[in-house]
This record gives sequence, C-alpha cells and structure tokens, in this order.
Amino acid sequence: MILVYSQQQSPRLSFVLNELFQPVGLLVSVTTNLEQYAIYQGVKFQYGGTLPGPNIMASPLLFQSHVAPQKIMMNKTFSGDWDVLAAAFYILSQYDEYLDLERDDYGRLYSSSMMHVRKEFHEIPIVDCWRADILKWLKSYFPDLSYTPTEFRDVLTVDVDSAFAYSHKGLYRTLGGFGKDLSNFKFGNAIRRLLTILRITKDAFDTYDELSNLSE
Repeated sequence: MILVYSQQQSPRLSFVLNELFQPVGLLVSVTTNLEQYAIYQGVKFQYGGTLPGPNIMASPLLFQSHVAPQKIMMNKTFSGDWDVLAAAFYILSQYDEYLDLERDDYGRLYSSSMMHVRKEFHEIPIVDCWRADILKWLKSYFPDLSYTPTEFRDVLTVDVDSAFAYSHKGLYRTLGGFGKDLSNFKFGNAIRRLLTILRITKDAFDTYDELSNLSE
C-alpha cells in the first residue's frame, strides 16, 4: 500500500490517486496525520508536505469543490518538480468541459480551447505516461516497490448512422433513391448508386475491413 500525506482530505485527491495507482495493482491511502506518516515504513509520499523525502507540491485544484479557470502546469515528463496529480485530475475529469469556453452551434467545445490540445498532449496517453514517471520517481526512493505494468488494449468503436450508402436498401428504397437523384439532377450520385448495386464499385460507406485492420 502507498501512504500519501496531505494536509486535508479531498474527494478529488482520492479520485486521481485511485485512477493512477489502481490500474497497476497498488492501493493508496491518504492520511492527514503527520505522525502516522512519519512512522510508516512502506512506500509513501507527501502531497504538499514539509518533511524530507518524496513530496509533490500541491496546487489548489484538488482541494476545491467548485469549477473555475485554473493555472495548471503540465509537462510531458514528471520527476517530482510540479503538481502532476492536479494535472492528471484536470485531464481525467475533462475539466475544460465545465468551463465557460467558446463552443460551436451544437454546444461542443472547440478542441483549440482544451488545455491538453494546446499543450500538444492530445495524441499521446499522457496520464499513462505520467503514471510511469511517478512510479519511476517513487522507485528512486523505494527500490522494492513492485506493481503490475499496464498493457495496451485498443477498443474500437464506430458511430454508424447508416451502414451502407446504397447497398442492402431493398427494391423500393433503391428505386426511390434513383428517382430522387434524377429529379434533383444528382446524376453523379445516380451513377455511383448504379455501379454499387451492380457490384462494380464498393459501397461508399463500406469501410469495415479497413476499420477491422486498425485493431490488428
């Protein structure tokens, strides 16, 4: 078990600690009792503490209960010199989504407004990278620290509104589609529909083989 000393308990702190350490099989307990922390002989670190030893400087975010714009430090690597727990909470909770930021006509947040996009972290599993750095940092203090490494597993999901553009529509829908294309002078669409039905070309929406190959 990893013991974490903090001057106060916090649901946000407990959440991010569990998200970081449970995937590698490590239990975490938070204490506000400095004496209990001092005499503990296992793996431990301080969050905003003053004792010698491993310590992560604490920023206000994890001790707040409201949502407000934050000044959060985020770097691609961690070696104990900034508040990686607050940064991980910010990313995992999608904190930007709760802020009054510019959105499109459908209420969706522009990606350019998201902190991890501005930091160019959006194409890497940044929280997993931080977890690895935290474990390496702790191991420098506690060489006997053991844990179960995480394994990559991709989960491919596809949002399908219509499985096929022209195929498998049935006789009446196919004839109706031809009629609509011709009446709207969409001759190119009518030709694509005909070529697809005759199996000369592949249906425009039939990308399932390509999607399957992505997970192999």
